[in-house]
Amino acid sequence: MKTIYYKNFDGKWVKSDAKATKANLEWVRKNLALNGQCGIFTGNGDNLVEPLLKNHLGEYNYHFNWIGGGFNDVWARDMKHFKEVVEKRFPDSHRMVNYSTVKPATKSYADEMDKMGWMMTC
Repeated sequence: MKTIYYKNFDGKWVKSDAKATKANLEWVRKNLALNGQCGIFTGNGDNLVEPLLKNHLGEYNYHFNWIGGGFNDVWARDMKHFKEVVEKRFPDSHRMVNYSTVKPATKSYADEMDKMGWMMTC
């Protein structure tokens, strides 16, 4: 069963009474969640599992670090496709991917990584 959980202003994860829909999630994000930290999870309050971020093409948002510093993300169906996408998108850098750091992202993880990237551009 999917449920909306959010981090309240005391820093604790709380179960929302709202039905797990995108519209309700956005309302919780704007009105209840500390720094917008919320998500639709499966599992009970002790064992939450946030679903992976997936686009309309069935691709997952993979995040990774570069050997020597920096990070990036790409959309891919699986690890084989990930390697193809990285090679095509970064033709001079595909051998510098730190493959031990590659992981598919959840919405909250992707949001946090975006926030870090924006802060580094200031």
